[in-house]
Amino acid sequence: MEQVLSDELIVERLKEYVDPDESEVYYVFGKYESSSWLQATIFFLFGWIGASLGSAATTKNYFMGLTNRRLLLMHVSLTYDQEHVESFDISEIGGVKINDSSMEKTIHITLRNGKKYKIKARKKMHVVKNQQENLEKICERLTV
Repeated sequence: MEQVLSDELIVERLKEYVDPDESEVYYVFGKYESSSWLQATIFFLFGWIGASLGSAATTKNYFMGLTNRRLLLMHVSLTYDQEHVESFDISEIGGVKINDSSMEKTIHITLRNGKKYKIKARKKMHVVKNQQENLEKICERLTV
């Protein structure tokens, strides 16, 4: 069955990981893209078709959720099926850097154990109605 990206789909996917005592769940759809150097190398070696396939293979889609206690990162397939979920207590986050452009925000998260995440989220999406509002809240809460 084909899944359509929407607020409802993201909430449905994340809700099984949110505890009843957690409040204020903010969510966004984001992507992690491999370095432009890797994509340029794939293009050089395989041309346009290879670069298109390589880009799809090196891009990961995420549903990001933030509660009053935890950050949830759900890696989803191109059809939005869950592939992998990571959950971190807010206290495990050692640093956050946010790059802001006119179209998107890139959130760099470093955990206290040294593991790093980089999620790019578009500010506005027609299919995810609460994307902009939730993105602002997530960035605000992570940088406090």
